[in-house]
Amino acid sequence: MSELLSLNYSIGELSIFNLQQLSMEHIATTGIISVNLYEKSKVICTSWNTCETAEEYITGIKDFHALYWKVKPKHTLWYNENCSFDIPADLQAWTDSFLNASAVNAGFDGKVAIVIGDNMLHLLSLASLFEESTTNLAPRFFRHREEALPWLEKKSKLQPVSPPTIKVKSLMDGKSEISLEINSEALNEYIFLLNRLLKSSIFKMQHAEQFIRLSAREKEVFQQIVRGATNPAIAKALFISIDTVKTHRKNIMQKLRCRNVQELLQYSIFVQV
Repeated sequence: MSELLSLNYSIGELSIFNLQQLSMEHIATTGIISVNLYEKSKVICTSWNTCETAEEYITGIKDFHALYWKVKPKHTLWYNENCSFDIPADLQAWTDSFLNASAVNAGFDGKVAIVIGDNMLHLLSLASLFEESTTNLAPRFFRHREEALPWLEKKSKLQPVSPPTIKVKSLMDGKSEISLEINSEALNEYIFLLNRLLKSSIFKMQHAEQFIRLSAREKEVFQQIVRGATNPAIAKALFISIDTVKTHRKNIMQKLRCRNVQELLQYSIFVQV
């Protein structure tokens, strides 16, 4: 049995007592999460027992949050194999503020490891949560539990990333399946890459109709804008007046329903910058 911290307190339905007498799997349990704590390496380990709804997700995060402030760990380890909840953008922002930012602002600068399951939507929503985070937390994803803890405890080093093996399989009805075979060291990189590609593809499908409404000249002006050109520079490059550039910019913003340049830059995927 690993060395465990001995505590006595309660959090809602979660009760912890005499942790040294409990096994690794049964330190602190609610209907949503189970929590382990390694005193020697200061790693708090949280397993989701279930996470299928927003209510379960919020309850689990709140339970963990209360426990976190009691033990103040050096590193955090999550077992997310049982999670199937696709975390929406509003809950991603809430999690980042309520959990991540509060911990970082209080001095947390440790590692975050997440062991993932088979649910791709949950995985990609986690990737989005950290990519859009206001903190500098950069989790590492693992496919197997035995890989995560040694990495947190600095007992294992990540090996160089090797190129993926791409396989294409023909399916029924003219469909095809593309799969990537990657080594464990490349998992993190490809999860975030896949998330960005998926977001880009979804945005392109949802907004293609709006973009094609731009005239040929408006597309030329748009391309200059996303390159960072100023109005005078655009006017000079396209041999038009500055007032004409301003008119085109106004029309582009209206047609693409953008409120600012930051929103406009999302459409850069439609052009070669």
